[in-house]
Amino acid sequence: TGNAYARKSAKSGDPLTAIAVCRYGNVLGSRGSVLEAFQKQALQGKNMTITHPEMRRFTMTVEQAVDFVLQHLQYFVPGCIAVPRLPVYRIVDLATAVALNLHIPESAQHFQISGIRAGNEKLNEVLLGKHELYRTVCARAGRVFYVLPDNESMRNRARDALHGIYAEEDVLSAELICDGDYSTENATDVLDVEQLCALLKQDQYVQSVLKAVRC
Repeated sequence: TGNAYARKSAKSGDPLTAIAVCRYGNVLGSRGSVLEAFQKQALQGKNMTITHPEMRRFTMTVEQAVDFVLQHLQYFVPGCIAVPRLPVYRIVDLATAVALNLHIPESAQHFQISGIRAGNEKLNEVLLGKHELYRTVCARAGRVFYVLPDNESMRNRARDALHGIYAEEDVLSAELICDGDYSTENATDVLDVEQLCALLKQDQYVQSVLKAVRC
C-alpha cells in the first residue's frame, strides 16, 4: 500500500532511492471511467445506469493528476503521502452532463438505479480517515494535505522538512480544516451540472475519450 511504501522510504535513509507517494480520487476519462459507459448508453438511447443518486466522488482530470504527481516530486518529503484537495461531483450529475453535451435534454434522460454493490463500494469516498488527521498537515495555501509518518521521530523529521519548503505559518494541522474525515460527504467544493458540462467540453483528453466512443 501507499502507507507501507512511504514508511519504507522514510526508514531506509537511502540517498539514492526515495519513494514519493500520492493519493487522489477518480481521474476523468481514465481506464474504467464511467464516462465511456454513460456516453455509450446515452447514444444508444438506453437508461444510464446509476449506482445511487446520492453517490459522490472526488475528481480530477488526467492533466491535473500528472501535474500533481510532478509537483509532489518537486516538494517531496520522505515518508509523507501527498493528498490534493479536490472538487466533488454526484455520479447522477456527471451522467446528466454527458447527455447534455450530446444535446439530449434532461426531460429525455432516463436513469436506472442499480444499487450499491456488496463489498467495498461506498456512497462516499474518503481520502483522509479520522485516524490520520492527528498526523496530517495542510500546505500550499490549503491545496495539499501531507500525511506524515506514524512513527513520532520520523514524523518530526518530516515536519521539519516541510518547514524547510514552506513558511511555518503555511503548514497547518488538518484538524483545523477538516470536520471529521476528508470525504466527499464533507467536501464543500461540489460541481454542479453546468460546471461538469464545461469541464467535459474544455478538457481535451476527456473529449478524445468521448469522441472514441462515438466512433
